Amino acid sequence: MHNGDGIDPDSSSDVYIFNTMIAGQDNCIAIKSGKDAEGRRIGLPSENIRITNCCFTSGGGIAIGSEMSGGVKNVYVRDCVFKNAKIMATIKALRGRGSIAENIRFEDIKFVNTDNNPAFKPTKWSRGVINIDHYYSVEEFDPQTKFPFDEGSPVFRDITFKNIYIEDKSKYPIYMTAVPESPLKNISLENIDAKGRYGFIANNIDGLKLRNVTVKADEGVDYCFKNVSLK
Repeated sequence: MHNGDGIDPDSSSDVYIFNTMIAGQDNCIAIKSGKDAEGRRIGLPSENIRITNCCFTSGGGIAIGSEMSGGVKNVYVRDCVFKNAKIMATIKALRGRGSIAENIRFEDIKFVNTDNNPAFKPTKWSRGVINIDHYYSVEEFDPQTKFPFDEGSPVFRDITFKNIYIEDKSKYPIYMTAVPESPLKNISLENIDAKGRYGFIANNIDGLKLRNVTVKADEGVDYCFKNVSLK
């Protein structure tokens, strides 16, 4: 099975997942809240979700979206280990699906993938170990081409990664790209030690806070920021 998630809280509140080992073919945990206009009409968010003391041994780690038109808020992930998973955390959307992902926090996380597997390379489905992407599933795009802001525009804000160790051989350790009409807002990275095949990519962020962040790329530059304001 190539599209098998582990656990999918969808338009769900007050969820606590703990002391669990998950090996997924797709996402290990995928937090969703409906899709496109129907999701916005029903308007049931996923909120108040905690994930602690879990181990992920394959698959796409913890995902928020891309079907999140009802919104996602108050997600807290702590004390988790990822061993040869594809991704640690992905918050993903694309134009048209809209709504808000906010107040999301990952801390005290260890991610190690020492397998240089071609299947783990950056793709339109997942570009980074920490992956915040408004162009999910889009193969070619220009992150500086602005469209009108409307109800289908994704909004991601108030997202924190703290006390994170990443060792990866296949992709960007940190990849963050928003559509220019709706920049990421208030993104905080603190105590991050990351090594990857590539470096740290950031496009269209309004308020990126970096404290004690080290990124080392095996290939190319360590950091590439465009249209990013630092706090």
